[in-house]
Formats: sequence, structure tokens, C-alpha cells
Amino acid sequence: MLVTKTAKVRHELLKVLVEKDRGTPPGDLIAGSIHFNQICELLPRYDRSFLLDNLDFLQDDKFIHCSMEFDNSTFHILSRGNHAFNEKTFLRDGLKDQMNYLYDIVKNISVIALLIIGIWSFVNNITQTRKNSNLIDKQEQRIRALEDSLVSLKKK
Repeated sequence: MLVTKTAKVRHELLKVLVEKDRGTPPGDLIAGSIHFNQICELLPRYDRSFLLDNLDFLQDDKFIHCSMEFDNSTFHILSRGNHAFNEKTFLRDGLKDQMNYLYDIVKNISVIALLIIGIWSFVNNITQTRKNSNLIDKQEQRIRALEDSLVSLKKK
């Protein structure tokens, strides 16, 4: 699926937090919380700093709650984060970003292709115009030669 890496990791972080929060009493930030090290163990394909950056983003935008205890920080999903996970908000946004990126590439390639076609047509037109001009000049010379021979025949 054409989704940006950042969008995937944000969705997966929300998934981890949603699964941890299932079955806990509403509003209990401690019961449904998960430690950063546990998150790293559940998502080993991502670098710790990358996960931390994305957790920070989610926390800043009020999708999750962070206990802010430095190395002992725990994270908990908030209602807004739960909705974003269920609606696949980050996956849709990541897909849209990727499609816009591909659209920009295709648009630039199209502009280059059209420019090349335009230049080729221009060069072709100049070449054809020169050929036509040379042909017209030759025809004019033949007509003049015929006229001169007709004039010289009338004089005799």
C-alpha cells in the first residue's frame, strides 16, 4: 500500500495503545498505559528515536497522553486517538500525501514531455520551411529561365 512510513508508524502506535487500553475502565490513565520500552518491543522494525518522535507528535496533537517521566514515561490513548485509529486517519492522510507526491512527479514528467514535443515540432517546422523555401526558389528559377527562353524566342 502506498502509505508514507510516518503515517504507518503513527497508525501502528495508535493500534498498540488501543489494544493496551481495551478492557480498562474509562478514564484510568494508569491501567491502560504502556511503557516506551514495551512499545519498542512491539514495533521492533522502527528505530527508537523514530518511535519517540512520532509519539511526541501524537502527544502534542492530543491523540495520546504521556506521563512525562523521562525514561519511565508511559503512554495512554485518548479518545481523539481512538477515533483516529478507528477511522484510519493517518493511513488516509499518508496515502493522500503519497498520491500527491506521485501526481507531482507525473505532472513534471508531463511538462518535460510536452516541452520536448514542442521543441521537436519547432525544429521540424523550421526544417520543413527551409525545404519549402528552397523548393520555391528552384521553381522561381525555372520559371524565370522559361520566361527568358520565351522572350528570346519572340525576339528571333
